[in-house]
Amino acid sequence: MASDGCVHAAAASAACIEAYALAVKLSACLNSVEVEGGAAPSCAVCGYGTSICCLQCDFVGCLKHAEHEHDLGALVGPGIECAVFCFKCRDLQVNTRFESAKADQIHALLGATSNNSNSNNSNSNQLNQLNQLTQSFSAFAGLRGFINLGSTCYASVVLQSLVHNPLVKTFFLGGGHQREKCTQTSCLACSVDSIYTSFYGSDSVAGYGITDMLVALSEKQPVMGAGSTEQDAHEFYLMLLSEFHKTHMAKGPFSTARNPENCGCITHRHFSGTLCSTLSCECGATASKEEPIIDLGLDLGPLPETTLQECLQRFTSGELIANYTCEKCGESRKTTKKLLLQSLPPVLMVQLKRFKIHNSGSSKMESPVDFGLEIDLQPYTNQGTQGNQGTQGTQGTPLVYELFGVICHTGSLDTGHYTCYMKHSTGAWYHFDDSMVQRVGIENVKQTRTAYLLLYVVKSAI
Repeated sequence: MASDGCVHAAAASAACIEAYALAVKLSACLNSVEVEGGAAPSCAVCGYGTSICCLQCDFVGCLKHAEHEHDLGALVGPGIECAVFCFKCRDLQVNTRFESAKADQIHALLGATSNNSNSNNSNSNQLNQLNQLTQSFSAFAGLRGFINLGSTCYASVVLQSLVHNPLVKTFFLGGGHQREKCTQTSCLACSVDSIYTSFYGSDSVAGYGITDMLVALSEKQPVMGAGSTEQDAHEFYLMLLSEFHKTHMAKGPFSTARNPENCGCITHRHFSGTLCSTLSCECGATASKEEPIIDLGLDLGPLPETTLQECLQRFTSGELIANYTCEKCGESRKTTKKLLLQSLPPVLMVQLKRFKIHNSGSSKMESPVDFGLEIDLQPYTNQGTQGNQGTQGTQGTPLVYELFGVICHTGSLDTGHYTCYMKHSTGAWYHFDDSMVQRVGIENVKQTRTAYLLLYVVKSAI
């Protein structure tokens, strides 16, 4: 994407600009509380509601079916931000003239709201939000948001976690995946590589549209690629890592005996670890085996508030196993299963299990978790734990991991919204809410009550 859009956007007529302003007004109406659930333009082929409306005729198509003779259209639909789409380049475009028309239209709409509203505070809040949305600022490399293309916030936060992951960033910017030489179809690694190129190869701070990734997802994971319903960020994260493995799986210099698949791909080099599962019978017999992990899923427990250390303690404290017959004594005795971290990955993702299953179904747990900026994992490991990078930890030796990302979820299990906090390479923290980016203090990160996924990177293994 060019810094001021493609050549087609640059050559747009005044009539196209006026038509786009009307599309912005339509988008605002579709996202207005007063008309929530109102009719939205739908694709003429599949009927999907988040659509691209041509700025020169009455054509309407979705991202997948956006084949048209004219040059430019407007992306509109409930829950998304209006944006310019080029039919020829098949990508979203950011152009100064269109953005100016968009800002003018939003100001006009807010002015109308002010005249018809009795709440000055409400209008002030709207203007503040508008100023945050439209203000320009000098961004550091890689500091951009993602345009919401219709319930795609789950993907935005995961992609931000990859953009700000120092090890993954090094892999992609170092040519770990070369999309110009890739022969795979619907390759998600190519989509991620394009994101790195755009984020770190341009000084643009405009929101980025993941149109090519959605098209690839529609081929590999049709539900996630639809963009019409919210998906689970954790599942999307694991799916991406699985796709990275399929694309790059190979035995190479990074392969180790500790690696469960002896694979040198980015997923197993940076995210893969193992647990030691030990069964202990009352007769004194024990049996241990290693289990591969990509992340840690931790229960929150029964208390209204908890800490990450308490969650880890519950995870590694052991549980009674019913109806287990000991291989040594041959009897069904009291048996305990205990899990401990065996090998630690350089990057650790922690999922806080915010779902509770009960007789009437399932519900979301809103318990806040005090997670801190650093965590020493040594107390939750076997003595002599060895990390994937060859670092050795012994009893009493700290194995410190540093927080670099927090993915948050508000709402119920079935619906809601994802945002995230990410630590920039400068050390500053930023809050990402789709295309909106705002610098925040460290207290904002520590005090969030809606954390769902915690991202840590190894700091030291002394």
